[in-house]
Amino acid sequence: MKKFMLAAFIALTTLNLSAQKISINFGPEIGIALGSFGDTHGVGIGATIQPEVKVASQVSVTAISGFKSYFGKDISSTFKYKTQTIIPIQVGLKYFFSKTPSNSFYGGADFGVGIFTKPYNFNAFAYSFGLGKKFNAKKHDMDVVLRYDGYSKNGSLSALNLRVGFGL
Repeated sequence: MKKFMLAAFIALTTLNLSAQKISINFGPEIGIALGSFGDTHGVGIGATIQPEVKVASQVSVTAISGFKSYFGKDISSTFKYKTQTIIPIQVGLKYFFSKTPSNSFYGGADFGVGIFTKPYNFNAFAYSFGLGKKFNAKKHDMDVVLRYDGYSKNGSLSALNLRVGFGL
């Protein structure tokens, strides 16, 4: 799955680059675990990087990766769940609701793999849906998005995250 995601990202970013606009943003995320994941883990923090290739007036192809660490909850005075770190590797699309994407609201979806590191080492199908707003600034663009992240493997885990990306 990792090789497929890398190949898809390379293919997407090399398609007719002379006619496309590429942007990259990097930013922090803060979130909260939901559902059964929220029973064992609470607040999460992380950072992600997101390249974006404009392929039409209102559509961009995206990729996203980074890390998100969710802190374990105290269950009793003698037991606490360990922090769970997830490394998402996803590709997706953004659809801007305005014909001028700068300073515009958008909806987005990403799909790929979520790599769960220690203490629970496994990979899961990762999917994210979000609503965001892109701000055009003089020096660096800013991208603010509220995302629902889900991870599925023999059940599912989910979280709600707020991401603030700054253009590089």
